[in-house]
Amino acid sequence: MAGGIIGNEGNIVIGCIKNPKQIVRIANRLGRLKPESEYTESKWTNLNELRQMINSSEEK
Repeated sequence: MAGGIIGNEGNIVIGCIKNPKQIVRIANRLGRLKPESEYTESKWTNLNELRQMINSSEEK
């Protein structure tokens, strides 16, 4: 999710939708970002998987 869109609870916010290189944080559905202390284990897993995808696409 990017581009100033207010995401649903738990959406991962990225810096640029067309060429994502930066993961910002996780949305809280109120137009704000959720504090990392409130992330669930599954959200941490999702973030790490997305980071790996971004890093591997940059290596190509």
